Amino acid sequence: MESVPFFTDGPIAFDGLEERARQSETGAVVSFQGVVRPDRTDLGNVVALEFEKADADAESEVSQISLEVAEKWPGTQVLWQTRVGRVPVGETSMLLLVSSPQRAAAFLACHYALEQMKCRVPLRKKDIFSDGSSRWSDQHRETMLISDSVLTYPPS
Repeated sequence: MESVPFFTDGPIAFDGLEERARQSETGAVVSFQGVVRPDRTDLGNVVALEFEKADADAESEVSQISLEVAEKWPGTQVLWQTRVGRVPVGETSMLLLVSSPQRAAAFLACHYALEQMKCRVPLRKKDIFSDGSSRWSDQHRETMLISDSVLTYPPS
């Protein structure tokens, strides 16, 4: 599968990227989208998040994770993109697509890649509030459409 730049400063083109993932000779494509949610915090309502690379090595770490996926699940490929800059509520901040010959491998690899990205790829996140104020988050985890507490994962 042809790679794309990991970071983008504009909206993620889900349909085009998914089509690329489907072009490989695969039996399964699993996707995950991190979506900015309208959190209410002690400082107010979040209307957007702002992401920035915290380190120049971020893209090399993403490449290393992709190689690890290919080693752990032969024939499995990762295509992902994450936004930098301001991302309004309701928009996708990160897209991860995993194609694999087998569905079980696709799910396992998707979970592994996502968890490794959240732990190893240095991103900073700022909450933007409805009154125009902002604060840098002390959490690295991206805001997700589905909470981890709802899902159970097999060990990776």
